Amino acid sequence: MQKSVLFNHRFFFCQVLEMINNGHYLYRMTILNAISLLAPVMGAEVTCQTMLPVVIEAAKDRYANKFLFKNSVGVVLNCMFLLK
Repeated sequence: MQKSVLFNHRFFFCQVLEMINNGHYLYRMTILNAISLLAPVMGAEVTCQTMLPVVIEAAKDRYANKFLFKNSVGVVLNCMFLLK
């Protein structure tokens, strides 16, 4: 793992992942958007080990507008599967 990716993973991304547990659904949707943007930059290893479990748990979210939230999860998964 590159030094910059390791630094971002330790100091920045861990704080982002903590916000997925926020009670407000807009925070959770924002984090899903952030994951979709960060996944290509962070690389396949970090994406599969750290981000994928978070996205899978987000798919089980009990948000009232399930279609919108599940669609966001689908977009993130699509971005992750495009990684080589």
